[in-house]
Amino acid sequence: MKKIDLEQHFYDTCILDVLEKRKVPPCYDTKTQVFEFTQFDKISAAAVMPLLLDIAESRLKQMDQLGIDIAVLSCSPGPEQFDIQESIDACSKVNDALGAIIKKYPGRFFGSATLPVKDPEAACKELERCVKQYGFVRAFLFIASILNHLFYSIL
Repeated sequence: MKKIDLEQHFYDTCILDVLEKRKVPPCYDTKTQVFEFTQFDKISAAAVMPLLLDIAESRLKQMDQLGIDIAVLSCSPGPEQFDIQESIDACSKVNDALGAIIKKYPGRFFGSATLPVKDPEAACKELERCVKQYGFVRAFLFIASILNHLFYSIL
């Protein structure tokens, strides 16, 4: 029986490029290596960012050591929180990057589409494109980060 990891996060440099230019969350400061998801949620990414960016031999080696045959990759939170057009563009780019990974390592990695959820029509189109073009097997919706502001007053 194959062992499948249904949620392995990754980042691609195309998303980091956008995150580094942003001044409001989500954003990433390359100097401090701090990732700011929301105004209340900041983490040091110094240890984790290299792991998120590594979709090659060391990740495959680690999967083999753990007995994981297949991993479903999903982009860590971020692009779904951008302004609508920026989100549409970024989601398309990261999904293309993930499609290239799947093609390079067939049978080891499968894709989870990153969708511009602030525009439901664009999200549906992107999901359809990812399934048809790359064979993605799921979508991961990070809607909680978009809705967090609704809960700040109760905190």
